[in-house]
Amino acid sequence: METANAKGVLVLPAAPLDRQACDPNTRFAVPAQAGAWVALIARGNCTYKDKIRHAAAHNASAVVIFNVGSTNTNDTITMPHPGASEVVAIMIPEPKGREIVSLLERNVTVTMTITIGTRNLQKYVSRTSVVFVSIFFIVLMIISIVWLIFCYIKRFRYTNAGDQNQARTRVCVSCCSA
Repeated sequence: METANAKGVLVLPAAPLDRQACDPNTRFAVPAQAGAWVALIARGNCTYKDKIRHAAAHNASAVVIFNVGSTNTNDTITMPHPGASEVVAIMIPEPKGREIVSLLERNVTVTMTITIGTRNLQKYVSRTSVVFVSIFFIVLMIISIVWLIFCYIKRFRYTNAGDQNQARTRVCVSCCSA
């Protein structure tokens, strides 16, 4: 069954050379007093499913994978991990992951709370402002279309009026010359 939330002390793999947790025997440096803990793992060298399973095998309440090696350092992706869905797993950008690794390597205790189903964007953008901007955009588009139609009608009238004036001028010129 999938867990909705997870909370715990962040923990790195114990071996500095195995930050990717690809080996099934990867050990995590879980403090003795820590109850629930969250594995912090670097992306790369094996599937997300393997990383998540290895951490879950050591009773991690969640897995945080930080994106290493992406062309855009702030990229995160949805991680396919069929068969390991009973553990909460998220991806964070590389700079944030490296920042947390730096804190953990200096023996700073970092506790993380993961709430599934929330998005940070909701903090900064209200539904009302999105509706307002959408309506404003639609009104602006309607005004633009009406203005274009008006310009084309005006142009069509001037073009036809010019043709009629030329026809009258030809008739007058032919009358005067006869």
